[in-house]
Amino acid sequence: MYGSFLILLFVHFGIAAPVLQYNLKYRYQDGTEIFINTFGDEFLCYTETIDGYTIQLGPGYKYYYCNIKDGKLQRTDKVVGKDDYFKLKISKKLRHPNEEEIINLNQNLLKNSRPR
Repeated sequence: MYGSFLILLFVHFGIAAPVLQYNLKYRYQDGTEIFINTFGDEFLCYTETIDGYTIQLGPGYKYYYCNIKDGKLQRTDKVVGKDDYFKLKISKKLRHPNEEEIINLNQNLLKNSRPR
């Protein structure tokens, strides 16, 4: 019995905890409501609009559309639910260009921080 517990304990450290994936209603202070999706894991997670545009929480506790700039995923100054994203000419499902590198870096940090 104790052997099974130890195996489960060690397996836990090698697996990233998933982010709950569901639609969420978010309300700005002025009453504007938007619907967002969150997904990923503890190492790398993303938030999108329900129509698939990558967004990030920013100043004023508002969500902003993202775009790739200088090889990085960056927040624009266009607020979700307020500004017209068609003018941005951005693609859906944007991800950090070095996503695999970030995942590997985070996993290595976790592995090296375990008690020995």
